[in-house]
Amino acid sequence: MDKNESYVYGFICCDGSLYETTRNRGKISIEINIRDSDIIYKINNILNNIGHISTRKRITNFGNSETMTLNVYNLALRNRYKSYGLIAGKKIQRLPLLYANILK
Repeated sequence: MDKNESYVYGFICCDGSLYETTRNRGKISIEINIRDSDIIYKINNILNNIGHISTRKRITNFGNSETMTLNVYNLALRNRYKSYGLIAGKKIQRLPLLYANILK
């Protein structure tokens, strides 16, 4: 893994999610505030522009916000990141497994 891919992998571990469904369908998703959109474009560029970028506006109890999302559906990339230790599911469920791998 080169330094750019290491950066992307680390960013996904911290701020992204891996979703998996049946028949090898799934995605890697990163959603961040629109003011940091340059990061999404840089990550997509590192991944050879295989991702789909979208934006959305949200109105919540905390106020209005606009986010940008990068979704990557590529199965080979998902499998490679899973082989590095990326786990599907909610982060709170993944943390004990990640710490267990670090402590080994």
